[in-house]
Amino acid sequence: MRQDFIQQERYKLILFVMPKASPQMDNTKLSTTADLKTVFYRESKRYTSKGTGLIPALLIVATYFYFAPILCKRYWPVVLSYTIERGWSACQLTVVVTLLWHYLWHFVATMYYYAIYHLEHPFFERDKISKEPWPWQENREEWMKTLKKSFIWVGVNSFIVLPISIVVASAVNNFEIPYAIDAESIPDRGGFVVGIILEVMGEDLILHFVHKWMHHPLVYPYVHKMHHEYIQSVGFAAHYSHPIEYVLISVIPSGLVSLLLGRHLHITTMLMHNLAREFETQDGHCGYEFSWSPFRLMPFSAGGAYHEFHHAFVNCNYSSFLTFWDTLLGHNDEFNRRYLGGKEIEKKEE
Repeated sequence: MRQDFIQQERYKLILFVMPKASPQMDNTKLSTTADLKTVFYRESKRYTSKGTGLIPALLIVATYFYFAPILCKRYWPVVLSYTIERGWSACQLTVVVTLLWHYLWHFVATMYYYAIYHLEHPFFERDKISKEPWPWQENREEWMKTLKKSFIWVGVNSFIVLPISIVVASAVNNFEIPYAIDAESIPDRGGFVVGIILEVMGEDLILHFVHKWMHHPLVYPYVHKMHHEYIQSVGFAAHYSHPIEYVLISVIPSGLVSLLLGRHLHITTMLMHNLAREFETQDGHCGYEFSWSPFRLMPFSAGGAYHEFHHAFVNCNYSSFLTFWDTLLGHNDEFNRRYLGGKEIEKKEE
């Protein structure tokens, strides 16, 4: 416990390279809940700081929203035909496809960040959030122990907790699928975009308050503290959590949104959202703040630095994808003070 505390305090000191705050900031509190000018100033600074990284980010997003509906319309009928010929029920189809889709993209995303970490190329390392060495560079023996433990719990969550959760949820719903799965209902591009936005916003709202509850003194030491063992976070750590937390944070929010949207949501939209969400959650835990990250184009989106700050300071920055719930409730004031230096305060006082 003592060693963990020392490590965390040390990490807070060297966490980020940031502009020094102006002297008046120590005793000044940002009025993030009331000053819209400040909020939009902060957003404009976030976008302009990305520079030319905005170009590849825009290309990735455009590619995703252009090709995803096309691929869904082309290949989902093939999947349906294959399963119908073999007498699968709609519930069997949904459970199997959802699990296999999750395993595929979890593996791809993990390998993607594994390659980035071990290339150690200056192109990537320039965007590293902390100047501390990676845990495998600092103490390889301890890292191997951590990695072994992480593999075990990520495996438990992925191959035991997730399938059980999906089957139980199906049973509670009388094995009826709440969303559309037929080929005729596959949405066009406009419907696809709307579905993705609703899923992102709905899931993020639920996740924010569940995550904040996870930090309650009666809950945190027994459940969520396990995830915070990674003070300097890495992509793989995104799914390293207590099984209870995995159900409450990784399963229920997205499942509940799908249930609420009902037949207005198609399974192909849900699957494509899950694909993007897998990469986004690893992006948020990866330890880099890539200017070309496509997930940070969305207004009020979080990012690697935002969530890394949460891992270091714990009781702040609860949001996952979008920051405006934190902003409305004043949970990211400390982050804003430290990251925007004195410029935001000076702008307010003009």
